[in-house]
Amino acid sequence: MLPQIQKILIIKLRAIGDVVLATPVIENLRAAFPEATIDFLTETPSVPIVEENPHLSHVLEYPRQRLEKTASQKRLIFDGRFLTGLRKASYDLVLDLFGNPRSAFM
Repeated sequence: MLPQIQKILIIKLRAIGDVVLATPVIENLRAAFPEATIDFLTETPSVPIVEENPHLSHVLEYPRQRLEKTASQKRLIFDGRFLTGLRKASYDLVLDLFGNPRSAFM
C-alpha cells in the first residue's frame, strides 16, 4: 500500500531533450496518484516543453541563464528565497531526474 502522497515535485533542470524524455514520468505519476499535486521544476528554456502538460499542476521555472548575469550576492539571495519556497511547499515525494549537486540540494 502506497503512503498518502499528496504533493510531488519532479526536478529536471537542463537539457531540453532530457526534459522531453522525462515526460512519460509525469503521466505515470498522474496515473499512480490521480489526486496529487504534481509540480515540475526546470530551467527557462525547457518550460515550453512541459507548461501545457495536462498531468502537471504547476511548472516551476529556475532562471539559471538570467542569474548567471547577476551579481553573486543577488544570486545567493534569489537562490535562498527560491529554496525556501520549495521547502515551504512541503512535497511528500521529490524525484530528481537531473541528479547533480544543485538539483540534489534543491
